[in-house]
Amino acid sequence: GSPASSTSQCRRVRARLGTMLGALLALAMLGAENPLGRYSHCQIYMDGRVYVFGGRGFNSTGVKRALALFSNIWTFTVEGALWEQVKFMADTDGPGPRSGHACAAVDDSTFYMFGGMAQGHDGKQGLSDELWRFNLLSKTSGQWTRVGVNPTRRRPDARSDLALVYVGKETLLLLGGCSARNPKQDGWRFSLTDHSWEQIPFGTNGASLLPDAPSPPPSSPPSPPPDNSTALHGTNATDPDMIENQKNETSAPFEIPVGRCALTALAISAMNSDAYLDVLLFGGRVSVSVPDEDDSSDVDEMWSSLADTWRLRTHHISGYLNGELTAASGEDDSNMKLWERMSVSQIEDDEDANSQPVKDEEQAQSNRGWRLQAMLLNRSDHAAVLHGNSLYVVGGLYTDLEQRSVFIVKDLVALALSDHTWSRRASGPTWRFGHSLTDDLDNGRMILYGGAGGMEVFSDVWVYTFASGEWAALDVGRNSREYSTLLMSLLIGGVGIMLCLCVLFGILFRRSRRLVWRRGRAMIVMRPPAVRGTSGRGASAEAIAALPVVKWTEVRKGHFGDEIPDVEADSAPAPIINSAPVSKSVAGAGSVSAVPVSAALAVRACARHRTRLGVRHRHSLRV
Repeated sequence: GSPASSTSQCRRVRARLGTMLGALLALAMLGAENPLGRYSHCQIYMDGRVYVFGGRGFNSTGVKRALALFSNIWTFTVEGALWEQVKFMADTDGPGPRSGHACAAVDDSTFYMFGGMAQGHDGKQGLSDELWRFNLLSKTSGQWTRVGVNPTRRRPDARSDLALVYVGKETLLLLGGCSARNPKQDGWRFSLTDHSWEQIPFGTNGASLLPDAPSPPPSSPPSPPPDNSTALHGTNATDPDMIENQKNETSAPFEIPVGRCALTALAISAMNSDAYLDVLLFGGRVSVSVPDEDDSSDVDEMWSSLADTWRLRTHHISGYLNGELTAASGEDDSNMKLWERMSVSQIEDDEDANSQPVKDEEQAQSNRGWRLQAMLLNRSDHAAVLHGNSLYVVGGLYTDLEQRSVFIVKDLVALALSDHTWSRRASGPTWRFGHSLTDDLDNGRMILYGGAGGMEVFSDVWVYTFASGEWAALDVGRNSREYSTLLMSLLIGGVGIMLCLCVLFGILFRRSRRLVWRRGRAMIVMRPPAVRGTSGRGASAEAIAALPVVKWTEVRKGHFGDEIPDVEADSAPAPIINSAPVSKSVAGAGSVSAVPVSAALAVRACARHRTRLGVRHRHSLRV
């Protein structure tokens, strides 16, 4: 009940509060060690790890959140299900926040990055034409370097949603991309040795690079392109009659794919060369004009998803560009073609009927709903890997021009390169687009991360095992950001509550009555009022009892070593104890004629001392 005990209790409360806050802060820090969800990023696989750079996603997990661009690199290991952020070394901060860029790994410690929608230091966003190289210095640290280019040579302009592929021999290939709603009609080859760009045949602009190339036919009034019907002779022909007349011209010389964006392009082993890798291109989207529903004289601009598959024989590029190979080369031997369009077929598999979206019952009955072929193939903003002799494609966007709608797909389809047939595989992750996919060749699996669907941006990681044909979601603390937010709320709220309680406890403790437990029962002891002119709250009864007591008779007899002089009672100052006058008579003793000075002073000193020690009641000394 003393002030000392109150202070010690407050100290113990503060110590426990500090321990609790430290634990909450540590847990909150642990919960923040995972990246925020993102889409339109790039993902590469190097040295047994997944590396993710950039992308677009929500800047927090709270209620007030907004889409933002990211500039960090995260690495992930499947075995430990662990994310770690990669630190940037040296002075440069790297290419900065961006999305829609493309990356390509050249070995287990280096990858290149081009383009995208980038954000500058002033916060403004715009398309980029920069090429950057990232070198790993350790598993979780590396250095960015901007790659300078030969100023005397042409170079690709700024774009996003492109494809970048490393094909060996210190060579990168850049295909497609978009600027606003305009797909780029060009392709480029970059030499890592002399840092020079060179345009290659791709898209309508690339058709003019080929020797003896036929003039592109005039484009007809646009209409929805059927499956496998785009990019004939380097044009974006979409007229049904033109397509019907040219559909079977698979052996036409210099047939090249139309320019597009949001495509996938992957390196594949070349048949006739060990120097370069071939490139397998699939899907994407182009911009088309469709009649307005309300005003037939007006047109609307829409994206149209594609389903065509092409093979680029990279080792023939130089031969066609310098004239060593011509149209006759492709006519004599199909393997001498620069671009070869694959004629594919499908395995009709309705086993997973629930995965086929149906617009309504009437359309389903009249077969006006989704066609299996369109759902399987036509898509953009998807993800794909090459594993073994098959191309695996997951998710993406499908555009229904008739309904003026864009749908998100979730299925996994595979193209067997041996017989050019598509088939459906097991579905796993939910509907999404803008996600990433890499092949873990050594462990026979592919790893999927992120993406967006509707109003949600994903941060989950999925693994598909090729041998078993099954998906598995990895538990990598997908709700760690929510845990971190909850812990921080508890941290801030706990601080405020504990401080208020501590202050209130101190005030109540000092002003409340003291509760004393004695002999098993409680007795309320009121604090007596303080004595004026005294300091402190007095001594205990035991301390007062321990004071020396001297009888007055012994004082009269001179036990103090002084003779008692005769002093008139009225002339001698009366000793006062707590303002009580000393009586002038003692029974049977007669009048006091003399009092020793030292004895009188001793009595007064004793009286003052007893008052300081807290004798509250009035005393009378009879002499």
